[in-house]
Formats: sequence, structure tokens, C-alpha cells
Amino acid sequence: MYRHCCPNCQKHSYSCDEISFNSCPYCGTKFSAKYGQNRRCEERIKNEIKVTFPCKGQYVEANTIELSERGLSINIHGEPQISAGDIVDLSIGNLQITAKTIWVNRLPNKSLAGLQKLNY
Repeated sequence: MYRHCCPNCQKHSYSCDEISFNSCPYCGTKFSAKYGQNRRCEERIKNEIKVTFPCKGQYVEANTIELSERGLSINIHGEPQISAGDIVDLSIGNLQITAKTIWVNRLPNKSLAGLQKLNY
């Protein structure tokens, strides 16, 4: 059993390995003890932009957390029905993005999701 310190909130959690990317049970940050938070080779830009998009017959309200050339992470309000593998169409400002949901981390009263752009 490995004890990991979250790079975001600095609280400790435990895992059976140090390579897998797991979510912090306190703040939801995905990280690995070996690789930290960043497993992408491209620059991430922290930017909070309000986003509303249709998913499974409902409109989901969210804010972007980070944007990159190939993807984005979002903070989703409430408990939406979005799942890994879902394809969504987002409007971010005047930018239209089709993206695949790669991961969803459900927390109390919100969810965090990582999306991979399909049209970059």
C-alpha cells in the first residue's frame, strides 16, 4: 500500500500502486505518485469558461478547468448522466468542439470530466 500526497490539496490518500492515475478522494484531482498530474506532452491552459451542452436528452451546465490542443477538463454542476465513452458537442465561445468523454469522476454535488477533442 502506497501513501500519496495530492499535488492540489496536499491531503494524503492510499493506493496499491504508484503508476495508475487515481482521483484524490478530497478534491478530485487525478494524479499518479510516479508521474504527478501531467501525463500529456502538450501545454494546458487554465481557463474557466461557462459551457452548456446536450447529453442523453438533458442540458448539462459546466465550466472548463483546463484546455489543451487535444482535450479539456470540465467541472460539471450537479449529477449529470454523462459517462466515459459519450460523444458530446460543445460550444465554447465561438468555438465548436466535438469530444469524447475519456473519464468522469463523480464527487458530491459535482462531477469532473476529461474530454478528448475529436475535431482538432
